[in-house]
Amino acid sequence: MEKQPAPIGTPPDPKTRKPKPKKRSVKISTVTLVLSVILLAFLIYVFQFAPVTLSVAKQRILAIICALLAGLLAFYLTGDMGLEITSAQTRLGKLAIKASGGMAVFVFVLVWWLAPFSPLTPDLYRVSLTVTDMQRRPVPNARVTSSLGENGKQQGAVWQFDIPISVKPSDGKVTFYAEKKDDFLAGRREFELGDDYSPSLEINMDRDKSARPMGVIVDASGKAVAGAEVWVEHHEDEKTRTLGGDRAGYFELPAHYAENEWVMLFVARPDLPKEGHWFPAGDSKAQIQLRR
Repeated sequence: MEKQPAPIGTPPDPKTRKPKPKKRSVKISTVTLVLSVILLAFLIYVFQFAPVTLSVAKQRILAIICALLAGLLAFYLTGDMGLEITSAQTRLGKLAIKASGGMAVFVFVLVWWLAPFSPLTPDLYRVSLTVTDMQRRPVPNARVTSSLGENGKQQGAVWQFDIPISVKPSDGKVTFYAEKKDDFLAGRREFELGDDYSPSLEINMDRDKSARPMGVIVDASGKAVAGAEVWVEHHEDEKTRTLGGDRAGYFELPAHYAENEWVMLFVARPDLPKEGHWFPAGDSKAQIQLRR
């Protein structure tokens, strides 16, 4: 029995419909393959001719290129870009993000490359320093230097030091100093440069006690006094005696105060009452003239 032709206007049977060629899929796969080859050639060139160390900016650009290469290759092999955004009910609203396939590989490679154990190292250390006072409060107007020089850049209470690999000390140790002379605060932090090229440190400043009272003691007539006992208030156990000879009248001892901070010094001589005098700590040219 012959098969009757279908009436005009009747849709064709899906079983007899010819499948359309997947031109779009072929096109996408070809573009993906070409881009992957280009990025792979670039990567091989970098590993062959690039220096061992790269600047931070160049390293980040290379990280993005490598992540793109890995993501495109994963997309070419699986055909799945893998970015899906769905919705789920939460207290904050409906939101859910899912990544797999090429997108997941892209993110994984990017995070791995920017981690401290990346295959290429930057050409400098970028050290961030936060300066705080005794109550751990940020101090925006402190002066910060390092044992390698005054090359810091200030951004509020945070300082940034860019230290090239070429000037890294043999033992890797760098000391950072912070001071605020108006409040007599000072602090220091020693750090060893290692595998972390962007470390964040804190310098906690305390009351500066590094100055030493020093100067000359003379009597009422202006003559240098040798052999007199001198000490800082509340620190009589650290008393010293003024020198004689060519350095007659000279003394030096711990101040327990900051440089240029006024301290009370006591001077005692045989058969005479002790005298108290205010004295600027750290001033080697200062002179105390006794009343007798």
